[in-house]
Amino acid sequence: MKILVYPKDPNPYQELIYSRLRPKIEIKYLENPTRSGTVGLLMLFLQLVYYRIKGYTILHLHWFYTFYPPLRNWLLNNALTRALYSLLFIIFILFIKILRYRLIWTVHNVVPLVKQFINSVGIMKILSNLSNSKIVHSKTTLENMKKLHISTRFSYIIPHGSYSGIYINNICREDAREKVGVDKKNFVFCFLGRIESYKGVLELLHDFLSLNEENLGLIVAGECRNRDLKRRILDYKSYSNIILHLEFIKDDDIQIYLNTADVIVYPFQTITTSGSVILALSFGKPIIYPKMGNLRDLPGDIGFSYKPDGEMGLLNCMKKAISNKAKLREMGKNALKYAESFSWDKIAEKTYKVYKDNFSLIKKD
Repeated sequence: MKILVYPKDPNPYQELIYSRLRPKIEIKYLENPTRSGTVGLLMLFLQLVYYRIKGYTILHLHWFYTFYPPLRNWLLNNALTRALYSLLFIIFILFIKILRYRLIWTVHNVVPLVKQFINSVGIMKILSNLSNSKIVHSKTTLENMKKLHISTRFSYIIPHGSYSGIYINNICREDAREKVGVDKKNFVFCFLGRIESYKGVLELLHDFLSLNEENLGLIVAGECRNRDLKRRILDYKSYSNIILHLEFIKDDDIQIYLNTADVIVYPFQTITTSGSVILALSFGKPIIYPKMGNLRDLPGDIGFSYKPDGEMGLLNCMKKAISNKAKLREMGKNALKYAESFSWDKIAEKTYKVYKDNFSLIKKD
C-alpha cells in the first residue's frame, strides 16, 4: 500500500501513528515545495498527478488550514477571498476523486474553528460525502456531525493518543517556576497552546482578574497570529500576576509552563478534539474545561468542568480549584492514568485497518 498524507503538521500526532506503520506500508507527506502558500496549493495538483502515476492510491486528509488567505488581515480575509479559497478547496477534493484516489478524512474538527470558508458546513458536507472513509476520535464527533446533517457513513472511531513520554518532562516545579518568574507560593493557572479567538483566552483573563484572592498567578503561553487578538491580550501585560508569552513554544519548553502550573485552563468556546488537553493530561495536570465536543467524554475525576452555556461556569471552576487544592494531586494522577490508556500501537493498528479496508476495495475495482 502507498499512502499520501496531507498536510504535514508540526504536531507529533501524525508521526506517532505513521512511525509504527512504515514497516507495513509506504507513506509520503504532501509538502509545499515553495515558500509561497498560494503557489504551494496550486502545486498540490501536480503532486497529486505525479504520485498517482507512482502508484499511490489512498490520500489521508487531516486538516485544511492551508486553504486560508495568506495574510490574516482585513484586506485579504474577506468574503470574496474566502469564496475563492472555498472554491479552490472543492476543486482540490474533486481532483482527488477524478484521479481515483481513495479519500480518508480524519475529522479533527467537524467544521473549521477559525472562519475560513464562505460556507463551512456546506463544504464539510461535500467533503464528507466524497470521502470513502472517515476517522473520528469519539462518538461525540459523530453526534455533532449528525446535528449538522454531515454524513457519518463509513466512519471509524479511533481515539486520540497520549503524549505521555513524548515530550521532555524532567524539570521540577520549583525550577520551572524560577525560569518563568513565578512566586513559589502562588497558586497558578495556565493556558498553553496556539491562541485563537475561539479558545476563550480573553474570557480567561477577565475572569482571572475577578478572583479576589491573594497569591494567584496566570500564565498564557502560545503563538498568537491574530494581530487584533494579540493586541487585546497584551493589554493585560501590566498586571504583575499575569505572565504573557505570545510566541511559539518550543517542544523542550512545554514542560516548563505545564510544570509551573497547578491547574491548566482551556476555556474553549467551541471545540471538537483538543490535542492541547491531551497534552496537559499526559503531564499529569488537572484541567478546567467546558463540557463540549469530545471533552464531554472526559472522566469527572481529572479536573473541573462546566456547561459552556452556563453563567460564570469558568469563574466558578477556577474558584473550586483554589478551594480544593488538596484534591489536585489525586486529579493529576487520574489525568495521567486516563491519558496513558490510549496506546499509539493500538491506534496505529486501527488506522492500518482503515487503510487495508480501502485498499482491498481498490483491488476489487
